[in-house]
Amino acid sequence: MLYIHVIIGILAAIHAFAYGRWLMNNNNRWGGSIVYLIVLCCLVLPIYRLVITP
Repeated sequence: MLYIHVIIGILAAIHAFAYGRWLMNNNNRWGGSIVYLIVLCCLVLPIYRLVITP
């Protein structure tokens, strides 16, 4: 069950990364950076939960 959270996080991160790249290409550096931060959270938090949960 916990692996589902990781898979959902990866899928959300892929979508958000593509949007962040689009923002960077359209000269919106601040918005792209914020989206990349969200991508990082989408990848790290489910993996952290998987490792910490016994």
